[in-house]
Amino acid sequence: MRVLLDTSVIVDVDRGKKEVIDVCRKLTMGHEALISTVTVSEILTGSYLRKDYMKAVAKAKKVLG
Repeated sequence: MRVLLDTSVIVDVDRGKKEVIDVCRKLTMGHEALISTVTVSEILTGSYLRKDYMKAVAKAKKVLG
């Protein structure tokens, strides 16, 4: 089974929300986690729009990796 993770889920994981992280772990245990190109675009766009964009983009790439 494949699990598609939406932008809001990726943002919550990045922010360290334990409940979301726990649910993601359960959903992806033994399954493939996917994100859409739209989600990648939204995450990177948001990172580039920040004042500290260099740090934000580096963090986004780590999360998306």
